[in-house]
Amino acid sequence: LPTKEEFLLQIKQHFSPESFEFRFAIRLSVVLIISCTVSFLWDFEHTYWFPLHAFLLLQPSYEESTHRMITRPVGTVIACLLVHIIYPYLPGLAGVFIFSLVMIALMYCCTPGTWVHPIFSTSFALTMATLTVGEMEAIELRLFYLALAVILVLIVNCFLLPSRREQQFTRNIHSLFYLQSVYWGVVERSLREKIDPALFSEMLSKFYMVY
Repeated sequence: LPTKEEFLLQIKQHFSPESFEFRFAIRLSVVLIISCTVSFLWDFEHTYWFPLHAFLLLQPSYEESTHRMITRPVGTVIACLLVHIIYPYLPGLAGVFIFSLVMIALMYCCTPGTWVHPIFSTSFALTMATLTVGEMEAIELRLFYLALAVILVLIVNCFLLPSRREQQFTRNIHSLFYLQSVYWGVVERSLREKIDPALFSEMLSKFYMVY
């Protein structure tokens, strides 16, 4: 177990604006607070799609979020067209469930983050939504909530502790030098007192995870 001083130092590091985890946690918290509050207060159909889209669009990396804000709308639009064409030919409730089952199965065969993945997830969601609302209304709501999520995530990513690739690389370099200095400090301390070997293993693991 770490000493009290080491524990407090770890807490301080995690709550630093330079910490990758802290920056992402703040962005994620703001996005979910805003989107979930709107979903809770807005008495309308399928408002949970707003925080769901926002959660999926926001990624730890600024570049990955930007990528998803392109691929997800593309896949969603294709899915809306697909459902609009196929839905009238589905044979009743049984056809809706069979189509939904096929879409959700194909979704789990795709790589998340690609433009193909939201085609199947959106097709499933839209088809199931037609059980309570009309087909065109479900499509319009899906596109509307996605647009809201894209705007919200774009604003938060740009102005609230962004984690761009170049900045993160610089922070990681600083972290590596810091971990190295701490490691040699522990080595020096081991000359005077007994140190648990697990501490060295843990520090090396942290170093290579950052590396």
